[in-house]
Amino acid sequence: MEDRLEILETRLAYQDQTVEALNEVVTRQQDQIDRLERSLQALEDLFRDASGPSPQACAVRKLS
Repeated sequence: MEDRLEILETRLAYQDQTVEALNEVVTRQQDQIDRLERSLQALEDLFRDASGPSPQACAVRKLS
């Protein structure tokens, strides 16, 4: 019985370490995703500003 308990305690300790390591990976990945989303938004804004008004926007203005 003691051997089984020791095996379970060892497994639990290993699982705790694994969960902590995975949590760190997920946290780093989320930080990277957040940075990439901000970069993408900045590039979209830059592209939109550099390309001038869209053809759709010009067509709407002509109809008004």
